[in-house]
Amino acid sequence: MNSLIGVSAICVIVLMSMSFGKSAYKNLEVEHLTIKSSDGKGEIILGFAGGQPLIQMVGENSDIMFELAGGDHPTLELKGKSSLMVKSGEQAGIFLKNELDKTVGSWTVLNDGGAGFGLADQRGAAAAIIRGGTSPSIAFFAAHNEPLAALGVMQKVPHLLISGPQGNEGILIHGGKPNSMIVVDEVGKVKVLISKHGVFQGKEQSNPPFKKNDNKVFSLEDQHRLFPEGKENTIR
Repeated sequence: MNSLIGVSAICVIVLMSMSFGKSAYKNLEVEHLTIKSSDGKGEIILGFAGGQPLIQMVGENSDIMFELAGGDHPTLELKGKSSLMVKSGEQAGIFLKNELDKTVGSWTVLNDGGAGFGLADQRGAAAAIIRGGTSPSIAFFAAHNEPLAALGVMQKVPHLLISGPQGNEGILIHGGKPNSMIVVDEVGKVKVLISKHGVFQGKEQSNPPFKKNDNKVFSLEDQHRLFPEGKENTIR
């Protein structure tokens, strides 16, 4: 990223030297440099903001169309009707925004060090999340934090979860010992359990009520990292 800043700075200096005709300068030192277009509709800004190097390309109506920021956590942002941000640092990633300035696509590093890929609807609400790392999974959403369907591996055991419309209602199929399918009602009570040992239906369970949260194949932290706006209303 720093090399990209250097290349951009060199290009700016070359353009300046060309504009001076036959005059040549071996050294150029300024605190802030602005290059304006002949019609005044655009400009290139090279300087510092908050002590960090910054390059901006500004279009009509003073809209920033390109921004390259240095520092400890460099970022590259391309703007327009839709925009793209490349960000480094603790939450490094690539974030795609739509015309409503909502993050609708992202690729970033998750808490366990693996990678995650997220897709959202036009409002920025998570629609699908694919995660790698120690618990690889894919989950589908519909304007809720809990997935409507999820498939993944937790602690080396495969799981398939289909959520019902109310509470903890749903169906869970997992590859544990033994392999089984569990049908749970809205309050978390196991209504049907099918395994190689047989079918158990409508019996009270000695274990506490099952909750979909107990067998997540995704984490809410994944959503916060892939769609930071849902937590902070901004990706910065």
